[in-house]
Amino acid sequence: MGDRRGIEPVRYSTSGIAPAERHEAWSDRGWPSVAALFESTPIGPFSTTAQNVYLDGIAVSYSTGTARLLERTPKRIASDGIDILGVGLLLEGEMHGVAGTREFETRTGEILLFDIAQPITMTMSIARSIQLGLPRSLAAGEL
Repeated sequence: MGDRRGIEPVRYSTSGIAPAERHEAWSDRGWPSVAALFESTPIGPFSTTAQNVYLDGIAVSYSTGTARLLERTPKRIASDGIDILGVGLLLEGEMHGVAGTREFETRTGEILLFDIAQPITMTMSIARSIQLGLPRSLAAGEL
């Protein structure tokens, strides 16, 4: 995460990876991949694509993917050092779960705001979305 500035486009797809190896390959990706934030369990065959760009320290991602269960545990929060506020616009699909202690449900066309410093458990359908990862220090005006 660190001091990235400017635009750094990155594209990712599991399409060239053997189906049995796709989830593990995706799970091994670092930040700014969602894989770096969550423990993941696929629901059915797994595939995903993402187009990521950094805009002055803000991670912006357009992604598509198959259904999965995502969980951000207190252990992961304590160990990964990622401290962002997330904004997700769901273009297709739905998500539901618990963020902190609050239940949520998000459908196509809705926006989900979340704090990555809090535990999150969610189930995501096949989905297409745009996400922003805003460093907490930037949101607080400290940069």
